[in-house]
Amino acid sequence: MIEDLIDVIESLTLIMDEETARLRGRDRHLPSGPMVEAKLRLVATLEVRVAQLSRRGAGWVDELAEDQKTLLKAALANLCTAAEPNRRSIARQIDLSAEMMAAVASEAQRQSGAIGATYGSEGTMTRTDAPSPISINTSL
Repeated sequence: MIEDLIDVIESLTLIMDEETARLRGRDRHLPSGPMVEAKLRLVATLEVRVAQLSRRGAGWVDELAEDQKTLLKAALANLCTAAEPNRRSIARQIDLSAEMMAAVASEAQRQSGAIGATYGSEGTMTRTDAPSPISINTSL
């Protein structure tokens, strides 16, 4: 059972390392859906394995042989080492996407000139920028 847990942790670490390398390299345009799905499956499997072990008792780690503890600690340390750069790379990619969408929306609004005006009860006028419709073609 512990071997399965370590295998899942190592697989998740490898996926995170590969995803980070893609996001930092020239492969960032490749589809990331399969990697995200693999990470989700591995995390769900990891949660199930830990829950199964925890049902045996709270001290299941203490019951492991020393070599198993060493392997588990090393696998978890590698996972933690891979997780932080992966998190930063994903956050950066999300920020870049948000910045790009904001720039596209701003340019679309500028070109469409969709500005409205509302008159208040005291004769004041408030100008509002109407949002420009934007759609994304994901089939490219």
